[in-house]
Amino acid sequence: NTQQFDSGVMTMPASVGFGSVPTLEVNGRGMFSAIDSTIPETITVTNGARSRTLIVTATGQITFQTL
Repeated sequence: NTQQFDSGVMTMPASVGFGSVPTLEVNGRGMFSAIDSTIPETITVTNGARSRTLIVTATGQITFQTL
């Protein structure tokens, strides 16, 4: 579904990497779980020498920090 204020699909530059991306699943109660690891889940996104760490909690909140 397209929701109001959706930005559409954005293509990332070839220099952007996601490392080992986990498989996340949302259960019937709206809680996140990780198929191949545990929650909270950390995803590191890199672009050249810069990187940013995203942390996904069980409730779906995503926080990030620049490294």
